[in-house]
Amino acid sequence: MKKITLKDIASEFNVSVSTVSKAVHDSHEISVALKLKIQQYAKEKNYKPNKLALNLLGRSTRTIGVVVPNILNYFFVQVLYGIEKIANENGYNIISCISNESFLKESKTLEFLDSGPVDGLIISLAEETQIP
Repeated sequence: MKKITLKDIASEFNVSVSTVSKAVHDSHEISVALKLKIQQYAKEKNYKPNKLALNLLGRSTRTIGVVVPNILNYFFVQVLYGIEKIANENGYNIISCISNESFLKESKTLEFLDSGPVDGLIISLAEETQIP
């Protein structure tokens, strides 16, 4: 099932994406009648805003990257649990990544996370990390 976008809704009503966005966000800048039609259609089609895109517009993803060497060790399971609990209490989500104690995997993971999907990073490097 394809996720419906603002562009899809705009095509349906022959209006701009900006108009649809204003309707979805209950702006006073468009007529009440059009706003209600668009809102009803969006609800019927199960439209959900792209939170990542909205967060990036605000220059914040409210997401923290967490890299641990493994999850077979109970300690790291507890660490992830604690980080996620505190992050959620403060309005953040986490992206958890497991490096499997591989230097190459750690490097690729850090490169990915540095490309923008997170606001911050918590990383635990294992002493045993293998350099290829």
